[in-house]
Amino acid sequence: MSSVYVCSGNVTRDATLNTTTNGTKVCGFLIAVNVGFGDRASTHFVDCSIWAKRGETLHPMLTKGTPVIVSGEMKLESYTKKDGTQGQSIRLNVSSFDFQQRQKENSGSSGGNPQNYGNADQLTEEIPEF
Repeated sequence: MSSVYVCSGNVTRDATLNTTTNGTKVCGFLIAVNVGFGDRASTHFVDCSIWAKRGETLHPMLTKGTPVIVSGEMKLESYTKKDGTQGQSIRLNVSSFDFQQRQKENSGSSGGNPQNYGNADQLTEEIPEF
């Protein structure tokens, strides 16, 4: 049994498109998620991966500042920083993805209506484990 994590935020830098050793394409991008408010406000950074054809298709649209909503299986990974200390990162294997409207596009309306660009229910391909 796995848990699904849903979050919304802005892409922090242009997405990358890589190929695994077995030829599968993977689109990687980082989003900044604001949590809390007031004195307890902070920003979490979520490292996201979208696999195969969907990743290839979305790659050119995932540019710095793009507001998105993502959901999928979350994994907490440990790593060694450049200074030798231990760090942790949140990785999300994306199964559902939507674009959000930017705030300035939304002004004057009562909320945005995100467009769906790849609901996992519409896909027939397997999402590999990472």
